[in-house]
This record gives sequence, C-alpha cells and structure tokens, in this order.
Amino acid sequence: MIDDILGVESWKHGSERPASAPSSSVRSVGSREGLALPPALRVYEREDVPRAAQVASMQRDLVERAKVGDLDAFTQLVNASAPRLKGVGTLILRDDHRAEDALQDALFFAWRDIRALRDPEAWDAWLRRLTVRACYKVAGKERRRSQVEVHVTPGAGTAKI
Repeated sequence: MIDDILGVESWKHGSERPASAPSSSVRSVGSREGLALPPALRVYEREDVPRAAQVASMQRDLVERAKVGDLDAFTQLVNASAPRLKGVGTLILRDDHRAEDALQDALFFAWRDIRALRDPEAWDAWLRRLTVRACYKVAGKERRRSQVEVHVTPGAGTAKI
C-alpha cells in the first residue's frame, strides 16, 4: 500500500522518469544500483547550474577586470557579496543603518585599494575583512562619541566638558 502511495513500483532504477519528475535538463543524484527511490524523495541537480570551479573562474575574471578599472565588473562583484556582508555588519554593530554605513566605507576602500589585492581568489575573504574593520571603526566612533558628557549650568552661558 505504501509503495502505491509513494510510487515505488512505478519507477524503478533505470526506468523512465515519471511526468512529475523534473525535465531532462536535470539529472538524478544519489541513487545506488538496485535502489529505487520514489520521485518525491529523489534529489535532482540542475545540469546547467555553474559548478563551483566555474563560479570561481568567473569571479577571478571579474576581479581582474575590476583591478584595471572596470566599474561594471566591480558592481557585479559587490552585488553578489553585499547581502552577506550587510549581514556580517549587522551582527557586529546590531543596527542595520550603521551596518550599511560600514559596508559603504568598506566598498569605498575596496574600490580604492583593489589593485593591492594579490590573489583574485581571495576576493571574498578580503572584502569581508574590510567590512569587519569598517564595522570596528564605526563602533569605535560611536563609543568615543557616547563617552563625551556635557554639563551645562543654568545662566552661566558656557559649557564645561
């Protein structure tokens, strides 16, 4: 009975893919010889999705283009990393607005100093490090700003710090 519900009998290993399974641009992953999994439990992997090596190669090319001044390449790199980096900043500063300010500072420093990046494959780690440093800088400014107290005496006209 459970076999009928899950469809095990209708789709054995090596047989045709049922209509409910993804199209031919995907392939089944994780099956073993002689083991039939029902379509609902099968894991599919898209064949047209770039592999990690292809992504790393594309990122390396974008970094190389950005190093020679290509703003579009830098923008693509930033768009891919910004949400993750904003999350890092929010965890450190515990404020979305201050995290955005720190990220903006980090991106400015990244654009200014990208020629100093020796290993294009270290882009993510380098940009994350710049973001963390910018967050610490923003936090330090806030700490110094909050430590200043102003005492005003009524009628004196001057303030003592």
